[in-house]
Amino acid sequence: MLAQVEWGNAAEWVAAVGTVGALLLTYSLLRKELREFRNAQEDRTMAQATSVAGWAEPRREAHGTEEDQRWVVLVHNASPAPVYDCVATFIDHGSVDPRRELVFGTVPPGRVADFSTGEFVDGCSAVAWPEVELHFTDTRGVHWRRGGNGRLQRVEEPASGYR
Repeated sequence: MLAQVEWGNAAEWVAAVGTVGALLLTYSLLRKELREFRNAQEDRTMAQATSVAGWAEPRREAHGTEEDQRWVVLVHNASPAPVYDCVATFIDHGSVDPRRELVFGTVPPGRVADFSTGEFVDGCSAVAWPEVELHFTDTRGVHWRRGGNGRLQRVEEPASGYR
């Protein structure tokens, strides 16, 4: 003969369902908190890097009695701390030698550093405005790359001039 199973009363069932529901809700809230913590941690990690940008612009330069227009690469560090090992790559897609590395080293906080490429504006491509790609290290020792399209990404290696 089969033993008779006692299923309990309605109050026990409500308590059991409530306990399982509370466990599921707690698990869901913990996952949400962990996700928010990770996002905040990533935001803190990226805070300085998002304040660093680079671009190229034409500038008139005097050379003796001659004056001409050459491309200048500018790096703006709008953060409250310096960035280190900064290397900017000037990219002119229409040029015979399209990439030129410029070593900036340390860029102080709140400053714009500039470096003449030596490239004449007339000699650069009219196809597109030259791009500037940046590699730098923040004060936490994290290495970053900001592409010519402005996208920021974390990288494992420092800039090529500092390996």
